[in-house]
Amino acid sequence: MAKAWFPFYFSDYTSKTEHLTLAEHGAYLLLMGSYYKTGCKLPANAKQLQRICRAFDTEEVDAMNSILDQFFEKHEDGYRHVRIEEELDKSNEISKKRSEAAQKRYKKDANTVQLHSKSNANAEVLQPHLQTQSQSQSQLQSQPHSQSHQDQNISEKNIDLPAEKKQKRKNFVPPTIEQVREYCLERKNNINPENFVDYYTANGWMRGKTKLKDWKACIRTWERNRDPKTGSQSGQGDNRSRAKRVSDKLDEIAREDIERRGGFPESLG
Repeated sequence: MAKAWFPFYFSDYTSKTEHLTLAEHGAYLLLMGSYYKTGCKLPANAKQLQRICRAFDTEEVDAMNSILDQFFEKHEDGYRHVRIEEELDKSNEISKKRSEAAQKRYKKDANTVQLHSKSNANAEVLQPHLQTQSQSQSQLQSQPHSQSHQDQNISEKNIDLPAEKKQKRKNFVPPTIEQVREYCLERKNNINPENFVDYYTANGWMRGKTKLKDWKACIRTWERNRDPKTGSQSGQGDNRSRAKRVSDKLDEIAREDIERRGGFPESLG
């Protein structure tokens, strides 16, 4: 492979060419330059070599032949230089590695572009759905809190809908304290209706991040979570009853440990 430049180690060159004449230096440099430029051995033809070295008189031809004898190996296909061959092999290996690295980067960039293209295509497909979902959420958040406005919005949306779809789209209506009291009396659960309504009103009638759909189901959940001794709801801030239960449990563990050890020691009798 032809090279537009070649490495020249001046100290290595001078250490091996201090005995050369000016004409020999010139011939050597011209021969090396041709070797690196073509990337192959020098021709075995004398006239071609003389033309490379610009050797036209006897002194210049003798200088060229001296350099060939000292630094080059003659083969059937031309003159070979050991150090130049090593440098060419090293340069070719570096070029090969750089080419492979460039191909890997190209493939990686191509894969990245392909993934971005697929992502953009998926985004375009999902965009209408996301817009619809966002609009639905905005409509839910902008619904009026008053009962009269809710009823008006429901009736306006359901003008042209069948009866079954009207029932499905009916919004949740928070119960009154009287409704909660009647349902609690019916179930005989001893739940305070004011506490129930105040609790869910403060939370926007949300259960975690979910809007309530059935307040009667919440009443039944409160029944299951009630403390049978105090009647309070777990998780509603009744720290005193919780501390009492922990204290009773520790006392029970202590009594069991004493009984397992055979009672109190006589010294504590």
